This record gives sequence, C-alpha cells and structure tokens, in this order.
Amino acid sequence: PPVEGVSGATMTSQAMATAIAVAARETLQAEVQLRRQQDAQQRTAGLQDAAQQWEQNRQPRTWSALLTLRSASTICLTLLGILIGVTHLRGQRRVRTFLQGTVIVWLGLVNGDMVSQAQLLGWAQHGVPWQSGVGLVCLTGAAVLLPVVSGRNVYCSHLCPHGAVQQLVRRRIRWQFHPSHALTRLLKCIPGLLLLWVASAGIFGLAVRAVAIEPFDAWLWRTAGLATITIAIVGLTASLFVPMAYCRFGCPTGGLLEFLRRNSGTRISPSDIAAGLLALIGLIAVMTGA
Repeated sequence: PPVEGVSGATMTSQAMATAIAVAARETLQAEVQLRRQQDAQQRTAGLQDAAQQWEQNRQPRTWSALLTLRSASTICLTLLGILIGVTHLRGQRRVRTFLQGTVIVWLGLVNGDMVSQAQLLGWAQHGVPWQSGVGLVCLTGAAVLLPVVSGRNVYCSHLCPHGAVQQLVRRRIRWQFHPSHALTRLLKCIPGLLLLWVASAGIFGLAVRAVAIEPFDAWLWRTAGLATITIAIVGLTASLFVPMAYCRFGCPTGGLLEFLRRNSGTRISPSDIAAGLLALIGLIAVMTGA
C-alpha cells in the first residue's frame, strides 16, 4: 500500500519506505536461501553417513568381531561334543558326565544356545544371522549335518542341555512307568505332528508362537513365557518315570534330527509320513501361490 509522506520531507520519507521494503525483501530472501543451503547440507551429510554405514555393513567383519565369547564357547563345546559323540570317549562315564554338566551350565544357562523350531522357523522367514550368531549357526549346522553324513544324532545325545538333564535324572526313582507298545507308537506321533504344524505355519506364513511348543526358552528364564516353562517342568518330571520322556514323545526338533538320521532306512515310520505330508503341503502352497 502507498506510504504517505511526512510533512516537510515527502520524497525523503518515500525513499526511506522503499528502502525498508527492499531491505526486508532481501533479508527474507537471504534467510530462505540460507535455510535451503542448510537443508541441502543436512541431506548431503545424511547421504554420506548412509553410504558409510552401507560400506561398513558390506565389508566382511573380522574374526575378532564375529567370535565373541559366547560364539567361541558354543563352537568349542560343539567340537567337544562331536569328538566325544563319534569316538570311544562316549562310553566313558566320567567324560560323559563332565560333558553333560558343561552343556547344561554353559551352553544352556549361560549362552542359551539350543536348536529349536522357533529358531529354525525364524531363520527360514528372516534369514540366518551369519554375523551376530556364528556360534549358534555352527551348532545348528552340526546338529543337522551329522545325522546325514555319519548316521549319529550327536546333538540330541551329547549337545542338547535339555536332553542332558533328562539323561542325568533318568531312573533316579525306583518306580518306572512302562507304556504299552501301542501307547508308545501313539506317543511317538506327537513330534511329527508338531513338526508338521510348525512347517505348515512357515509355508503359509501363519502367525504362530513356535516357542510355546518346546521347553527350550525356559532356559532363558528371565524372559520365558508360561507355556514353555510349563512344558519344561512337565517334561522333566515325566522323565523321572519314563526315561527321556520328552525327547522320545514330545520334541519336534529331535524328531526332525532322528528323521535325518534314518533317512537311508527303508521302513516307513511316522516321521516318514510327516515328511510326505510336508512335501504335499509345500506342493499345494506352490500351486496355489500361498
């Protein structure tokens, strides 16, 4: 809007008003330009940081970074378990007792490294943690490969903390329950059915809590849920009266490893039927685009 002149200095006042408007406009433009430069610098710095982070992640981590105390100790116990499990040392009671105690305390209570369906399902859906969990990766690799290449299920017999506890408590009570042959065959179907359920959930992308069907999270007692703690207590209590009760009649991971161990066999077992159903489910999922 026009600016009225001041008495006695009309031209001067108009010039001053124009100068003020020009100065304000230039100041505003300078501030806008400064903000744009600052925004551009921040974006450039952010891109540089992202590029540096990507480059660091792309470069392989050193062995010192990969082999933490937890990973290194898990790998060492895995190798020790394999050594004892495939040699005559497995027949020496003191050696086995030492290994059982070490596996229970260190591998179970300290590291909490155990092969489970929740872990395998998570790896199948989100990838294997090659860098952050190299010890557990090695333990899992040994657990899966040894039954195939050697015919020995070393993990269940020598490296599973939950199995080690059952080995130590079996036949500690004089009275033992002996299930009939028919009941034994029926109970042995449970691991295969649980494995079928977990695999179906993984194939079809169902939201399931696989940790709730096994007791292994109970070893992480600070964060364990009620279901897994209940399974652990019931399974260990049952093992007092039926040797290795949970391993034989309730463990889907053990059922999977036993199936791999018997892979070259010719007799059809409940595990073979479960594997066939898994293959059928996978085929249906592929055909339907699930």
